[in-house]
Amino acid sequence: MRNIRYPTETPVHLVAAHGMEAVTYLGLVAATCTTVAFFPQVIRNWKRKSAGDLSFGTFGLFTIGVGLWLVYGVLIDNAPIIVSNLITLTVNLANLGQMVWYRRRRPGSFPPPTA
Repeated sequence: MRNIRYPTETPVHLVAAHGMEAVTYLGLVAATCTTVAFFPQVIRNWKRKSAGDLSFGTFGLFTIGVGLWLVYGVLIDNAPIIVSNLITLTVNLANLGQMVWYRRRRPGSFPPPTA
């Protein structure tokens, strides 16, 4: 049988050695990245006055997921999860609102065609 060596510094050991603050900061950085990721899309939609190339299914499902993450964050009382998902939910609701608004303004473009 081979002698398998496992790393001595697992994530659990790293948290124990460096404190929970490092993990919280990691969560905040991750939350910041995923939160600001959709701002450019909202700005692009606004400038073009169009959101025709966006998928209702994708944004709708993602928005439901973000809403569930928000509920989860509230249930476990985790500020980074709550704040980031509240902002992300707001931005994605803006995206969905733009999709509906701009498609209703173009005749024949709402509801979206089904495949």
